[in-house]
Amino acid sequence: MKTKLTDELKKNICDRDIELLERALDVLESNKYCIMNKFFDGKTMISPGIKNFHGIWNWDTAFHAVGVSRFDSKLATDQIEGFFDYILED
Repeated sequence: MKTKLTDELKKNICDRDIELLERALDVLESNKYCIMNKFFDGKTMISPGIKNFHGIWNWDTAFHAVGVSRFDSKLATDQIEGFFDYILED
């Protein structure tokens, strides 16, 4: 499912910023992938780059969660849960 800005969110944003936000969401959307392994258990995660990096960076994941939280709360929740699921005991 493609994440889009709702009309409610667009109300107080100028056209230039709407275009910028939609382009940013497109980048995040293109870097989403679903991971089925012991750490992520099918969560949809956002990678820093699908082509060159297959995994997450914890500090990026927190920023991704904040960035998508107003547009896709399930995706934001997956980022935070994946962040904590991947922490190694050592």
